[in-house]
Amino acid sequence: MVQYRKLHEDEIRQELFQDFIRHQIVTKCWRKEGGEWIIKEVPFIEDWKEKDCEILVSCLKNTIVTRGFVYAAFYHGKLKGFVSVVGNVKGLCQWSQNGLEMNRNIWIYPAFMSLRI
Repeated sequence: MVQYRKLHEDEIRQELFQDFIRHQIVTKCWRKEGGEWIIKEVPFIEDWKEKDCEILVSCLKNTIVTRGFVYAAFYHGKLKGFVSVVGNVKGLCQWSQNGLEMNRNIWIYPAFMSLRI
């Protein structure tokens, strides 16, 4: 049975993601061009590396500190998915083809969810 619960800042550390598999084949992405959001063919495969998890931990902790929240899905005690919603639009994280990056100047869609059992 999948268990869902809110995470606290002290729980968010790299070890939390040791069993989490982040593999995604992307074919189309939203891109802002000429002031408008459009869907473009931008194929790539995303696999998180250790550095991505380091940055993710920092971003998720920042989400909680800035009055946002992080909920997680656990299956047999292992992290299988999570969602984060920011409380403050400053200091957000953004995904790019190079991985997760901090971005302090623009608003990025504030949720991420992945559930694989």
